[in-house]
Amino acid sequence: MRLSSAPACTFIVLSYACLGLACSGGGGDTETDTGTDTETETDGAQLPAGCDQLFVGGVDDRDAISAALIDAADNTTICFSGLFEITSDRLSTSGKSRLTLRGVGEGEGVGAGAVFDFKDMVGPVGIEMNNMTGVTVEGITVKNTAGDAIGIRGSTNVTYRDVKVDWERGPDTRNGAYGFYPVESENVLMEDCEVSHASDAGVYVGQSKNIIVRRNRSYANVSGIQVENSLYSEVYENEVWDNTVGILVHDLPGLLGG
Repeated sequence: MRLSSAPACTFIVLSYACLGLACSGGGGDTETDTGTDTETETDGAQLPAGCDQLFVGGVDDRDAISAALIDAADNTTICFSGLFEITSDRLSTSGKSRLTLRGVGEGEGVGAGAVFDFKDMVGPVGIEMNNMTGVTVEGITVKNTAGDAIGIRGSTNVTYRDVKVDWERGPDTRNGAYGFYPVESENVLMEDCEVSHASDAGVYVGQSKNIIVRRNRSYANVSGIQVENSLYSEVYENEVWDNTVGILVHDLPGLLGG
């Protein structure tokens, strides 16, 4: 059940400029022209407020979601609800401006709005986005990817918020290497997220600039949070435990810097 309307979202651009490191232990029918934060009626059905498209687990398949990502116009919010079992290939897009992926289902805990279960599918990454100008991922869970869970490369104004990543088998070398993987990007914000059981780093930020990683939970990974060859990073108010290495910040020779 895919619902669509004309694009109607906004994106907040974040800018960061200081360096620091720290760690601590539906509704009824509504009219569409009111300008208020209410649901939008489309062809007899309703979209959640702020959503331009809605995909429902068990109804909409991976191919429909993939097409929406590829065809998304600027300033688009694509919403998801329920459980999506992805067994054929990754979800990917590139070159978009101000794209938001948002889970809107009801539930408790981090990433409860929608769940993407990749069932150990073959592929280098679960959700992949490249060369984006303004991208937000929020309110979803990504689990059991064969490779990295959510990778964003060569992008600006990147936000991960209220996102959970996990591998349900527990610690295992067969798990994907990285949970969150923004690289070669600028203005990266990761907040209120959770990651566990990555075979390398739960959170990895590499070759990037202007980074904030705050109020996240990272446990049972090899590295809890890793910032590599990057500039102007703030890592604070995170809970990091039961990792081989808690927080690792370093520069390696021969790699691009932020």
